Amino acid sequence: MEEAGNRGLETEAAQRINRCYSAYESALMSPVQTNIEEIVRLCRRYQVRRLAAFGSVLRPDFDSLRSDADFLVEFEPVPAAIRIKNYLALRNALASLLSRNVDLIEDGAIRNPYILKSATQQQQILYAA
Repeated sequence: MEEAGNRGLETEAAQRINRCYSAYESALMSPVQTNIEEIVRLCRRYQVRRLAAFGSVLRPDFDSLRSDADFLVEFEPVPAAIRIKNYLALRNALASLLSRNVDLIEDGAIRNPYILKSATQQQQILYAA
C-alpha cells in the first residue's frame, strides 16, 4: 500500500516537472520574451504608448522558422508625419531584432469584429507608457 502511494506521489511530481519544463521551453522559444528589454527600448525610442503581441508568437504552435510576429501598437499623439516615420522605423526594427516578418497593426485599424475580438483576447501587453 505504501509503495502504491509513493508511485502516485512520483507521478504527480513528474507531471509538475513536465508542466514547468513545457512553460520554460515555450518561453525560451518565444523571440518576444528573449528580446523584451530591446523591445521596450524600441518602444521608448519610437514614441509608443502601448505595444501588445498577439497570434502565433505567443502560442506553443509558433514556428521559429516560418511564423511572423503580430503586434498591436498605439503611438503617443504626435504629428502624422512623425507617427508614420515612427511606425515604419519600429516595424523595421522589430523585424530585424526578431529575424522575421512583422505585422504591426495600429490601434483602431482592425475593423472585422471577429478578428478584433480574437486579437484583443489573445494579446499580451509588452509595453505601456
